[in-house]
Amino acid sequence: MTAEEVQAIGTNKAGVVEFVIRGSAAYDADLIKGDVILTIAGKDITNREKMDQVKTDYAGQAVPLELVRNGKRMTLQITVPKAPVVTLKEKTK
Repeated sequence: MTAEEVQAIGTNKAGVVEFVIRGSAAYDADLIKGDVILTIAGKDITNREKMDQVKTDYAGQAVPLELVRNGKRMTLQITVPKAPVVTLKEKTK
């Protein structure tokens, strides 16, 4: 985040939405490019690891997402996507 963004929202504990993919959880929650995510399920989102932990802890659940959009704080609901199930087959000779 830029110094101006940090000053505008009052924290550097946030992540900026760079893009939203149609059909994604972010799309369904009405997030848009430029939104500044402050918390998801009450957890600060300060880096990729924090986001991954929220995905693990709340997979499949609808949780509040606090953000700043155009200088205004707001809260949306987002359903945290479940991780895809992967089945590995043992390699046969």
